[in-house]
Amino acid sequence: LPAGNLQHTVDYYNQNAALGQDPLFHKASDWLMPLDEPPYALVSYALDQIRPPVFTLGGLEVQPTGEVLRPDGSTVEGLFAAGRTVAGIPRTSAGYASGMSVADVTFFGRLAGRQAAAQS
Repeated sequence: LPAGNLQHTVDYYNQNAALGQDPLFHKASDWLMPLDEPPYALVSYALDQIRPPVFTLGGLEVQPTGEVLRPDGSTVEGLFAAGRTVAGIPRTSAGYASGMSVADVTFFGRLAGRQAAAQS
Protein backbone atom coordinates (compact mmCIF):
# COMPACT_ATOMS: atom_id res chain seq x y z
CA LEU A 1 0.00 0.00 0.00
CA PRO A 2 1.67 3.26 -1.06
CA ALA A 3 2.55 5.63 1.78
CA GLY A 4 -0.26 8.07 2.55
CA ASN A 5 -3.02 6.19 0.70
CA LEU A 6 -4.81 4.99 3.82
CA GLN A 7 -4.68 8.46 5.40
CA HIS A 8 -6.00 10.00 2.16
CA THR A 9 -8.85 7.47 2.08
CA VAL A 10 -9.86 8.17 5.69
CA ASP A 11 -9.66 11.95 5.14
CA TYR A 12 -11.79 11.75 1.98
CA TYR A 13 -14.34 9.54 3.69
CA ASN A 14 -14.51 11.83 6.76
CA GLN A 15 -15.00 14.98 4.68
CA ASN A 16 -17.94 13.42 2.84
CA ALA A 17 -19.40 11.60 5.85
CA ALA A 18 -19.60 14.93 7.70
CA LEU A 19 -21.80 16.15 4.82
CA GLY A 20 -23.92 12.97 4.88
CA GLN A 21 -22.58 11.87 1.50
CA ASP A 22 -20.78 8.81 0.11
CA PRO A 23 -19.82 9.63 -3.48
CA LEU A 24 -17.87 6.40 -3.98
CA PHE A 25 -20.19 3.70 -2.64
CA HIS A 26 -23.49 5.60 -2.18
CA LYS A 27 -23.96 4.40 1.40
CA ALA A 28 -27.14 5.74 3.00
CA SER A 29 -26.52 8.77 5.20
CA ASP A 30 -27.89 6.86 8.24
CA TRP A 31 -24.76 4.67 8.10
CA LEU A 32 -22.17 7.40 7.59
CA MET A 33 -20.10 8.39 10.59
CA PRO A 34 -16.74 10.19 10.41
CA LEU A 35 -13.83 8.16 11.74
CA ASP A 36 -12.51 10.81 14.09
CA GLU A 37 -10.56 8.84 16.65
CA PRO A 38 -8.08 6.00 16.25
CA PRO A 39 -7.38 3.17 16.55
CA TYR A 40 -7.98 2.17 12.95
CA ALA A 41 -7.54 -1.26 11.43
CA LEU A 42 -6.85 -2.39 7.90
CA VAL A 43 -8.24 -5.75 6.86
CA SER A 44 -7.11 -7.54 3.72
CA TYR A 45 -9.77 -9.31 1.70
CA ALA A 46 -7.25 -10.94 -0.62
CA LEU A 47 -8.52 -14.48 -1.24
CA ASP A 48 -5.40 -16.09 0.22
CA GLN A 49 -5.69 -14.00 3.41
CA ILE A 50 -9.40 -14.11 4.27
CA ARG A 51 -10.00 -15.57 7.70
CA PRO A 52 -13.44 -16.03 9.25
CA PRO A 53 -15.45 -14.24 10.36
CA VAL A 54 -16.03 -12.21 7.20
CA PHE A 55 -19.53 -10.82 6.97
CA THR A 56 -21.21 -7.85 5.37
CA LEU A 57 -24.70 -6.42 5.35
CA GLY A 58 -25.73 -4.52 2.29
CA GLY A 59 -23.91 -4.90 -0.99
CA LEU A 60 -25.01 -4.77 -4.59
CA GLU A 61 -28.60 -3.86 -5.42
CA VAL A 62 -30.12 -6.58 -7.58
CA GLN A 63 -33.39 -7.65 -9.15
CA PRO A 64 -34.92 -10.87 -7.73
CA THR A 65 -33.47 -12.53 -10.85
CA GLY A 66 -29.96 -11.56 -9.71
CA GLU A 67 -29.39 -8.85 -12.31
CA VAL A 68 -27.15 -6.17 -10.76
CA LEU A 69 -28.54 -2.62 -10.69
CA ARG A 70 -26.68 0.64 -11.15
CA PRO A 71 -27.38 3.54 -8.75
CA ASP A 72 -29.88 4.92 -11.31
CA GLY A 73 -31.84 1.62 -11.24
CA SER A 74 -30.83 0.38 -14.68
CA THR A 75 -29.36 -3.12 -14.99
CA VAL A 76 -25.73 -3.93 -15.73
CA GLU A 77 -26.05 -6.21 -18.74
CA GLY A 78 -24.59 -9.66 -18.15
CA LEU A 79 -23.74 -9.09 -14.46
CA PHE A 80 -25.51 -11.28 -11.88
CA ALA A 81 -25.03 -11.67 -8.14
CA ALA A 82 -26.59 -13.53 -5.21
CA GLY A 83 -25.90 -14.44 -1.60
CA ARG A 84 -23.80 -12.21 0.64
CA THR A 85 -22.52 -10.10 -2.27
CA VAL A 86 -25.95 -8.47 -2.55
CA ALA A 87 -28.21 -6.32 -0.40
CA GLY A 88 -30.53 -9.23 0.23
CA ILE A 89 -33.26 -9.92 2.76
CA PRO A 90 -31.19 -8.97 5.87
CA ARG A 91 -30.18 -5.53 4.45
CA THR A 92 -29.30 -4.12 7.87
CA SER A 93 -28.59 -5.46 11.33
CA ALA A 94 -32.21 -4.68 12.33
CA GLY A 95 -34.05 -8.00 12.35
CA TYR A 96 -31.02 -9.89 11.12
CA ALA A 97 -31.26 -13.68 11.16
CA SER A 98 -28.31 -15.88 10.23
CA GLY A 99 -30.35 -18.39 8.26
CA MET A 100 -31.48 -15.65 5.91
CA SER A 101 -28.04 -15.71 4.29
CA VAL A 102 -28.57 -19.35 3.41
CA ALA A 103 -31.97 -18.51 1.93
CA ASP A 104 -30.49 -15.67 -0.11
CA VAL A 105 -27.76 -17.77 -1.65
CA THR A 106 -29.84 -20.86 -2.38
CA PHE A 107 -33.11 -19.38 -3.58
CA PHE A 108 -31.88 -16.21 -5.26
CA GLY A 109 -28.67 -17.86 -6.45
CA ARG A 110 -30.76 -20.37 -8.37
CA LEU A 111 -32.85 -17.59 -9.91
CA ALA A 112 -29.71 -15.68 -10.88
CA GLY A 113 -28.15 -18.80 -12.38
CA ARG A 114 -31.25 -19.53 -14.45
CA GLN A 115 -31.42 -15.94 -15.66
CA ALA A 116 -27.72 -15.89 -16.61
CA ALA A 117 -28.01 -19.25 -18.41
CA ALA A 118 -31.04 -18.03 -20.36
CA GLN A 119 -29.02 -15.06 -21.65
CA SER A 120 -26.00 -17.05 -22.80
